Amino acid sequence: MSADIHTIAVHEAGHAVMRWIRRLPITAVWADEEDGLCEGCGKPIDAETNLLLTLAGFATEADYMLLPERVNLAESDGDDFDSAWRILHHSPHLRNEGESTEGALMRWMILAGHTLYPYRELVERLGFALAQRRHLSARSVSAIIREWCKRNEPDPTDPVEEGENLRALNVALVKREEAA
Repeated sequence: MSADIHTIAVHEAGHAVMRWIRRLPITAVWADEEDGLCEGCGKPIDAETNLLLTLAGFATEADYMLLPERVNLAESDGDDFDSAWRILHHSPHLRNEGESTEGALMRWMILAGHTLYPYRELVERLGFALAQRRHLSARSVSAIIREWCKRNEPDPTDPVEEGENLRALNVALVKREEAA
């Protein structure tokens, strides 16, 4: 198993876990040494969810955005970043007043990382299985998630587990950044 396949597999696992967190249907994932794919469900989703799903893979690669200063958006590329830029361009309500698209992208990427952080073990487990098998059906992804849930108690202080709107989390994050 090469390092490249593991990075790609964990990236795709980040997308898959974010789908589960956002209560979307579980779908199949694919990975090889050059590319990966987390299948969609063919149904429209809101722009906020779409942006979080799109950025989830890169957030896992950036250590769940614990050190956002390590991310250089100017040098980042790829289909996910292109999609994220388009979503932000076409959904101005996802940007704060006066906020640049780059600033909004970083803020949403941090939110994606912080949303996934409590599930990092699940992301790693799913990524490891994907790197080994190269393809996981939706049923296999669901089985790995169910197994993880049996061994891990949900955190009652986690707003995602409580079902709160992630927009509230986003607002708290912005306030914390402004206070710093």
